Amino acid sequence: MTGELNAAGALARHDRTVRQHAADFPCIPCLLKRVFDIDIERCPRCGAHLKIIAAIVDPQVIVQILTPLGLPARAPTRSAADAGLDRERSTVRARDG
Repeated sequence: MTGELNAAGALARHDRTVRQHAADFPCIPCLLKRVFDIDIERCPRCGAHLKIIAAIVDPQVIVQILTPLGLPARAPTRSAADAGLDRERSTVRARDG
């Protein structure tokens, strides 16, 4: 019984710590909205409220899901991302004259 009480106490302390740290960081939907202007809590077709039920964060699982779909499972290198930004900037300059 004592082991169960110790485990329950440890779990309660862990939960409190997670909640305290979570309060220090903005929510993922808020960050996506701010950085990419994506509102993942609203349906893009009808505007209904969406509920996030899971997030896949394990890199191995992400690779297992994306690779069979033919999608890149890794983020581009910094230089590739910068090159894409440079192309976008030059396109905007050419368009805007």
